[in-house]
Amino acid sequence: MPSIEPPPGFWVRESGHAPLPVTPLTRPFWQHRKWLRVVAGEMGFLFDTLDVQEIGGWLYLRVVPLVDKVGTPPPASLVPDLYTTIPKLRQRVHAGITAVRTDVAGELVCRWRDRWRAELSQRIAALQNVDLEALTDDELAKHYESALALSDDGSQIHFRLWGAVVVALGMFDATCRELLGWDVGRSIELLAGTSTSSTEPALALESVRTEADFAEYVQRFGHRALTYDLADPTLAERPEVLHDLVRDRRAHDPAKARARAGQLLNQVPRSQRFDEDYARALAAYPVREENEVLTISTPLALLRIAALVAGRRLAERGQLDETDDVFFLEVSELLAALRDGDDQRAEARRRRGERAWALANPGPATYGAPAPPLPMDTLPKAARQVNEAFWWALDQIAAPAGNTRTHVTGSVTITGVPASAGKYGGPVRVIRDGNDFDKLRAGDVVVCPVLPPVWSVLLGSAGALVTDQGGPLSHSAIIAREFGIPAVVATGDATSQVRDGQIVTVDGSGGTVHLSTK
Repeated sequence: MPSIEPPPGFWVRESGHAPLPVTPLTRPFWQHRKWLRVVAGEMGFLFDTLDVQEIGGWLYLRVVPLVDKVGTPPPASLVPDLYTTIPKLRQRVHAGITAVRTDVAGELVCRWRDRWRAELSQRIAALQNVDLEALTDDELAKHYESALALSDDGSQIHFRLWGAVVVALGMFDATCRELLGWDVGRSIELLAGTSTSSTEPALALESVRTEADFAEYVQRFGHRALTYDLADPTLAERPEVLHDLVRDRRAHDPAKARARAGQLLNQVPRSQRFDEDYARALAAYPVREENEVLTISTPLALLRIAALVAGRRLAERGQLDETDDVFFLEVSELLAALRDGDDQRAEARRRRGERAWALANPGPATYGAPAPPLPMDTLPKAARQVNEAFWWALDQIAAPAGNTRTHVTGSVTITGVPASAGKYGGPVRVIRDGNDFDKLRAGDVVVCPVLPPVWSVLLGSAGALVTDQGGPLSHSAIIAREFGIPAVVATGDATSQVRDGQIVTVDGSGGTVHLSTK
């Protein structure tokens, strides 16, 4: 049975990327502690890493302090001494200063465009071109290990780019607040229209006219994981959904978002500081969405396809009860089953039972009490900038849920966080996972827990977007802005407050969703 005793510290359930308990074969993907430690070290963030633990079968996160002790922060008067006397803190402050002085964020973005993107593309192509059915069991095990190495390398690149993006955007937002008096997060409006990878899959549907076009589309865009769990199918495994999306596609003009940003930019008084920070943010912003395909979703899809081939073999030989049981094995058990003929039926059955128990017994949203971060007022300017950017980004990616309902005659209003401007009325379609994709029709308002990057293809048919979670810098918000459709995020529980077919009006500027009760 999964452990239900939380470790010390403040833990938040990871419902954005893992809305359900993860299957055992997916666990190597959740190595955030290793990857975020690298990010924190090179950017100068004043924490050790982001830890991930399964508690009661559900994933929880916590920010691990540099001195990993849980307790009351020291008085503010002692903080300056801590930064100069504790070696770990002193080294990290120096790293933050160096990161700003040498523009580590900009260098990582350049490395993505100049090297990493091509290298990952080549490795992915090589693995996709392998005829898995022709491999021996040992060769299939080696192929899985190669795909796992690709996923591990891709994840580290993904998180390093995440650190670069949040520093570039956070520092630009601070510039806009200080020079222009803007509210927090308004700076993102100046960047809209540049994340073209967000709209590419949906826009490509407009050119699908023949079965040959369709096959080419599936090959190009279908082999991507729809979630962060290997047990969930890719879009290529649901061709009927893609056919529906082709049928219900709507015309979109991706230039509109950039034009609106240009109009706003023309009203901004320019300065050297603004122009330099804007250029850095403009280069970094598209990378947040663009890298995900090569670093996360495609490597996960490669792992899934290899696991399915292995699962079929093991089921045919009686080492598993059924093909999908393969996702309830640990990687070492899968490899042993292929190489040594181990019988894994009992292990898979037990793990299925554990997951069923976890689904029936969801844990709370949090464990423990949050501790405030160390005060940053006394930090050197550069070190303070990168750390303020980090905390700014957390707020913008996962804003506190609005989660309020106002009743007036004939309607109910749900409040969330404004994510993409505009107003739109239409019927609701609640999309909780890939199994719901085929419900979507042109002009529907997509209401979902969160919109992962690969789900962007849905917005080629949608009229508006509403999510339970997210913030102005979440994938959901970025994608909606690129499509130019109204969006409200961080509603808390809109998916349970609306029903399919219900008429709603989404106000993406005001952050409200008006529900008709007639």
